Amino acid sequence: MKKTVLILMAGTFLLGSTQLMAKPEPIEKPIVKSEISQGEPMMTEDDALERINDLERKVQKARKDFADKLGLSEEQKKKADELRQKGRERMEPIMAEMKKLREQAREIREENKKEFEALLTPEQKKILKEMERKPNKKGMKPKDSKDPAEFKHHKKMKHHKSPKAPKPLEDD
Repeated sequence: MKKTVLILMAGTFLLGSTQLMAKPEPIEKPIVKSEISQGEPMMTEDDALERINDLERKVQKARKDFADKLGLSEEQKKKADELRQKGRERMEPIMAEMKKLREQAREIREENKKEFEALLTPEQKKILKEMERKPNKKGMKPKDSKDPAEFKHHKKMKHHKSPKAPKPLEDD
């Protein structure tokens, strides 16, 4: 049992580490629009490209540091890259399916929302629209607002300790 767990852990580590070692796939076109913002640019294309380039530099440094810390030979680096590529090829159809499922879920949510709104009176629809504009408890931004001052910033939650069980009564 222990051997199986160790083998699984080593395999997981190896697959994860190959992700760090691999060269990034070039990004053909950066995403600069969001469905949430209803098609309005969140940032310019130049800003997006700069962020992508900055991220790529950080990833390259992390890969180099990772390989250096492990003391990988050039042959090991090459094999790790091959493993990463095989893993990526196996994951592609799964990721594509997940993307389709997320899109289907989004469509269902939109449909449910429209059906729900059809149940509401004009006054209730007005209240709902106002509710959607306010930030929620987690600090998520309102749908229609562009004013960052309207957003509530999320604070780190303190971990609460569970109450201690009462001590058993001692018999005298």
